[in-house]
Amino acid sequence: MKSEPNALRLGTRPSVRLTGGALALLFVGLLLTTSGCKKIEQAPPSYAPVSSVPIEPGKPVEAATSAPRVEIYYGEGSCAPQLPNGMFGTCINNTPCNGFGFRDEKGSWQCACFETQGGCGENEACSFRKRSCVRIDEADFLRPPAQ
Repeated sequence: MKSEPNALRLGTRPSVRLTGGALALLFVGLLLTTSGCKKIEQAPPSYAPVSSVPIEPGKPVEAATSAPRVEIYYGEGSCAPQLPNGMFGTCINNTPCNGFGFRDEKGSWQCACFETQGGCGENEACSFRKRSCVRIDEADFLRPPAQ
């Protein structure tokens, strides 16, 4: 039986020959992995203080107070006005209201947008996030949580 020159024979190890191009690629790869880029040292950014009041060392920072919890009523009926941006107001005491229902001192529901009695005006919406009347294009589409 004739043996072919490129055939593997049992019990022998194949020889590996690297050509010049393969050696060059191996060398370049080795250089790239060992050289690496130098780390650029940067100073930590210095932020200007936001507060106009100087911070007193050793004095604890006071937590911000949250807005007081208010009782809000969405009203009932079908008289709620539709605003130009597609949002709806509420219907308080069978009267259209561009705001929400808030209890007055006597305990009855009145239309208001937080501090604005009677609700917001034309081209305004009551913003729960800002707790005030805002322009229609600034409306936040948030509704207060159901109580």
